[in-house]
Amino acid sequence: MLVLYNYVRQHKPKEILECGTGVSTIPMAFALMENERDFNYCGRITSMEEHEEWYNIAQTQLPFELKKYVEIILSPKVEDYYYLFRGVKYKQVPDRKYDFVFVDGPTTSSPIDGQKTFDFDFINVVRRSSEPVFGIIDCRKSTAYVLNKILGGKVRVDYVRNMSYIGQCTKHDLLSTNEFIGLKIK
Repeated sequence: MLVLYNYVRQHKPKEILECGTGVSTIPMAFALMENERDFNYCGRITSMEEHEEWYNIAQTQLPFELKKYVEIILSPKVEDYYYLFRGVKYKQVPDRKYDFVFVDGPTTSSPIDGQKTFDFDFINVVRRSSEPVFGIIDCRKSTAYVLNKILGGKVRVDYVRNMSYIGQCTKHDLLSTNEFIGLKIK
């Protein structure tokens, strides 16, 4: 959690997409509160949750002074595809100019057949963004692997912390199918 707090304090993201509400929400919101106090720089977390039980717990347990920095949204997950890759994403992510994405949800099993997939939300953010987007992935090796392939090597895995870091990405970094398989089309 210290990694997330430090990232938000140092980089001052304005729009954070958190995929999977939980304990991680609090240090990021606290860092946003301190950024506003210290730098007059206000940010917001859009925190997505697929499980109603966790959504309700988060709504009641989020400290009052941090509520203005966090919008928690209950949303089912759905499948999506990027060329050869099948993944899951939250169905109702608000269309905002996210500059930082923390991936710790949804569960990566397909809602259709239960097969393990990867989280697709970072790709959707990057697809719509003309500005650089950064990300951190918590413990989701399949997501880190697929995103590294799709983003041409922009994901760095930290095996000690069991986290992965996604460097500055824009929609121009997303590879096509031909680039995946090494074809040179003229």
